[in-house]
Amino acid sequence: MTGFIVAGSQRTGTSLIVSTLRSHPDICCHGEVFLYSRGRGKNIEASYRQFINQKKVPRTISHYLNRDRLIGEYLDYTYANTDSEAVGFKLMLDQVREFPEIRAYLQKKSIRILHVIRENVLKTMVSRVSAMTRGRYHSNEKVELAKIQLPVRGLLTNLDALEKEILDWRRYAAESPYLCISYETFNAGRDVELQKAQDFLGVDYKPMASTLKKLNSDNLVDVVENYDELVMTLSGTRHERFLDF
Repeated sequence: MTGFIVAGSQRTGTSLIVSTLRSHPDICCHGEVFLYSRGRGKNIEASYRQFINQKKVPRTISHYLNRDRLIGEYLDYTYANTDSEAVGFKLMLDQVREFPEIRAYLQKKSIRILHVIRENVLKTMVSRVSAMTRGRYHSNEKVELAKIQLPVRGLLTNLDALEKEILDWRRYAAESPYLCISYETFNAGRDVELQKAQDFLGVDYKPMASTLKKLNSDNLVDVVENYDELVMTLSGTRHERFLDF
């Protein structure tokens, strides 16, 4: 059995990759099992919160007093509790920061890291603002296009932070088996990228497909209502290249 995670940050294409992997008969891929803060994770299949709630008192105490051991037990259980040839889950950067114990486990067990990035971090930011504005993050049905106002105050700092998220994940994965898939490359040639992913996970190649539909146009002019203001903000900066990317 191959253990893996789908690593990334919000709105970079991780849900697209996860839903695609789930269409393979020999791959089991859970969602964000380490959603935990503010009471989240109760309704997520095979989540860490469900695991500790199975025996409320002892495991809840362990979460605070011996979390390293408890997370190890949970991950051992998650990776063993399947008949699939490859089993994994989606892990966001903020969850690694909340649970730093995960990183040591990944390295110790040589868990494979499938890192999903979006090279155009401007479109990552647009997607985040669009999702929050519309209150819609994913859809299995085609939706009407809608424009948003993209805040330009602090935008350069935010784009720098998004690029740093990519570098942080690469640093966390430095001692683990690692494969990077970019959202742009995946959409340009899915068959090639899916072959790479299946080879990396050690499963036989089979056609795979996602049921998710795009929520936004790839053309920023169609999405950003204040596009002219955006151009003025990025003009002459190193992020200007993302306007035509």
